[in-house]
Amino acid sequence: MRFHGPKHCGELNSLFYESRAAIGSLGNHRKGLRVSADLITKEYCARGITFVISFDDVDFPDDFPYMPKIPADESPVDIEQILQFYERIKNRDIVKEMRDYAEKNLSW
Repeated sequence: MRFHGPKHCGELNSLFYESRAAIGSLGNHRKGLRVSADLITKEYCARGITFVISFDDVDFPDDFPYMPKIPADESPVDIEQILQFYERIKNRDIVKEMRDYAEKNLSW
């Protein structure tokens, strides 16, 4: 896992192409938000990139199979749990499945 600093346009496209997992918003609870509809999660889904979040995203059902959630609090992130999630889904055709979901259910 690598964390990249701020990126723009072409740099983002290159990173998206190489990525299989991403981190969405994790600190929304600090703003008092428990529910959101972040644009970046739609982008990840449309590109077939699984993502971790810590809030209820109104655009995805709770059982969306490519979006593990972590607690919306200050507890340490259980990296082992996230790695196990990625191990369970690694052989699935997630890019097509996520893209299909985005085309049928998302707009931006």
